[in-house]
Amino acid sequence: MIKDSLPKKGSLLHLTDRVKEILKNELNLEVLEDTAKQEDYPEWDSLTYLRIVAALESEFGIQITPDNINKFNSVLNIVEEIQKNS
Repeated sequence: MIKDSLPKKGSLLHLTDRVKEILKNELNLEVLEDTAKQEDYPEWDSLTYLRIVAALESEFGIQITPDNINKFNSVLNIVEEIQKNS
């Protein structure tokens, strides 16, 4: 998944669904709301956080830096950051 495979900026729903699928996979969940936040899921610990970051970087062809890594703590924030970097 290279950067060219990113949905167009108008495809917010598709992007959100892709992010949610990654999070559900890493958190071993079947359902995840758009409003999900790290603090709501005890299983979203520091090790899982790193796996999520790695999966997002791989899927979307982005590089998450120390400057913005703390912003990847909710579905909505993740989608927003990916849009900014695509």
